[in-house]
Amino acid sequence: MSYADDLSSFAATLIRLGRGISPRITADKRPEPQQRLEVYDFEGCPYCRKVREVLCELDLDYFAHPVAKGSPHRKRLAELGGKVQAPYLIDPQHRHAALRVG
Repeated sequence: MSYADDLSSFAATLIRLGRGISPRITADKRPEPQQRLEVYDFEGCPYCRKVREVLCELDLDYFAHPVAKGSPHRKRLAELGGKVQAPYLIDPQHRHAALRVG
């Protein structure tokens, strides 16, 4: 990432008042899911950032599948969602549930 990207990422955290830095709901206050969530994302996407921040706030474990250009995960994302658009969140406990933001 370039310096400008780093600066804009930091500014986004400041604007959101530090949201996503620490969990608001911890694992001891919720049941442990049977399977982890899966997130197809890429680092520079502001929508992906929001999803990661909320997952952090909820203290949820997840598998991250980076889909930046050249990533082998891009083909799988296209198969799942019909196109390469991130973020794409999959809840394996509820197979029908997938979230596309943006």
